[in-house]
Amino acid sequence: MLCPVSLFAQVPATASIAVFEDHDKYIEASRSYGTAWGLIKLAADHQGIALQPQSTSWSAAMNRLQAQRVHLIFGAFQTAERQAWGTFSLPLSEEGSAIFTTPDNPIDRIDDIDMATATIGVSANSVQDEIARELGFVNVYASTARPQLYSMLEEGRLDYLLFGQSIVAYYCANFTATPHEACMKQIGPALLPSWVRVMAASDNRIAKQLIASLNEGLMAIRHTQAARDIFSKYPNAALRHKQWLTQLKQEAGSLPH
Repeated sequence: MLCPVSLFAQVPATASIAVFEDHDKYIEASRSYGTAWGLIKLAADHQGIALQPQSTSWSAAMNRLQAQRVHLIFGAFQTAERQAWGTFSLPLSEEGSAIFTTPDNPIDRIDDIDMATATIGVSANSVQDEIARELGFVNVYASTARPQLYSMLEEGRLDYLLFGQSIVAYYCANFTATPHEACMKQIGPALLPSWVRVMAASDNRIAKQLIASLNEGLMAIRHTQAARDIFSKYPNAALRHKQWLTQLKQEAGSLPH
């Protein structure tokens, strides 16, 4: 009798994955980024897949993914537009986007911002770019270079930034001596709270197989001590691990205990 062929028999042993510039520093500075990377790396190890990070700007990463010059992109949000051409992993960690400004800006509420005259910086081809325009900002400056946007805010050439909270945590930890809580001022609550994921292009057969295998790995490691240890590197570990398990169950169906 022939043995059944594994669904992931053709999955390559290595996978190229686009990550943020200064990838290692993001892992240290950002709870969301660090947790998500730890989990996907643990899942990949479980599946025998060696991830090969390639640091690049977000816009360049998206272009390379669509051109099939990289298998995967790390740190993607799942949106309706991206679902039309992409395939996503199971959720990895929660992340919120928010409007940030300098601490001396007197504005405290989004409703008090004059959308017609205020200037706001975003990463090009990002979800935050879409959010800024949907909020009604007329003057949206989209750049592929995040450091340029930080400088423009400090110099008064931009009034606000709309970034993921991980991005701001990274900036405050690495480019200013000001304590994090005083480095940037968040205006209002987080916008569009979502889950960080890994993404592949739907027309890339090998990349889709990688996503399926990584999802299998995430399911396999979800209750392990190794997974708990990843959460334990950051605050509120037990609660965040429980929330992640709940989201996994919602997306993957009823899970065995």
